[in-house]
Amino acid sequence: MIKNILFAYNQVSQRERKGLFRECIPIEDVNAIRKALIETNNNILSLDLFTPEQLDEFINKHQPVDLAFILAEGYKDIPHTFYSGHGAAMVRKQLNKCHIPCALSGIESMEICRNKDLTYVKLRRENVLIPDYFVFDTHLRFNKIKLL
Repeated sequence: MIKNILFAYNQVSQRERKGLFRECIPIEDVNAIRKALIETNNNILSLDLFTPEQLDEFINKHQPVDLAFILAEGYKDIPHTFYSGHGAAMVRKQLNKCHIPCALSGIESMEICRNKDLTYVKLRRENVLIPDYFVFDTHLRFNKIKLL
């Protein structure tokens, strides 16, 4: 049976892949992954993700969505979601509300792994030796940039 698979990503050209968008996926990689997904003989619904509202509208337009293959690290129109440690988890939470299962990591592991401070706290709690560390909160820096 053919399934509708949402393929969501944050695509940029090699030239744009710097600064706030250095975590985004090059166009060539998106095209190669899309080609591989198409070879599964399912219906691939491609979305370059900019906002939560865009994702909601896309899902509503393409119901039913059976599975999501998510490479989006956040929302391109909200660049701090790439670096706050929560962007990828935000996308998955949004999909969970629509009862769409996701391939790859779940919400809890995404939140822990993208948030280095939380990762280190949990590792120490389990008596895993880790070096002393400092977490620089880039979220504040991005908010200041918006105000300027």
